[in-house]
Amino acid sequence: MTSHEINWERYGDASSLPDNVIDGAELLLGVKFPDDYRQCVRSFHGCQPDACDFRAEAEGKPWHGGIGVLLTLDPFTPHNVFDVLSSLAIDQQLPSKLVPIADDGGGNFLCLDYRRTSTPSVAFWFHEVGGDQAVVFVCDTFSQLLNMLYVPDDVIADRG
Repeated sequence: MTSHEINWERYGDASSLPDNVIDGAELLLGVKFPDDYRQCVRSFHGCQPDACDFRAEAEGKPWHGGIGVLLTLDPFTPHNVFDVLSSLAIDQQLPSKLVPIADDGGGNFLCLDYRRTSTPSVAFWFHEVGGDQAVVFVCDTFSQLLNMLYVPDDVIADRG
């Protein structure tokens, strides 16, 4: 599944995110975003996907996660990366070199994980755990994350 095969619910008058905003976010965060993430956030920042659930594995055990909203890189709009980072800076909750990109609606975040390399993997950060134990590997690339997403059964039933 790609971002184009996912139905993204737009809020308000969301428009495309200009490249200079994405470039500025990279400068402020000290990272280089992967192209697949740049393309998706350019079109769907601040939106919620219908295919919002995913399954991953941690230490050999399957677990379930989800995406609430794809955070925007525009610091002047709601649901933006910078507000999240600012709120999580209290008590240094989020480990360094994690960039939150989506919330799950419950205080947890999907993040681009730059801790090991400048090419990020995708990780899930559990706000209730703390430290490095709070970070769980999800997949190697943002495109892989998009391919893992599926529409939850309750949404399918509602459409039925």
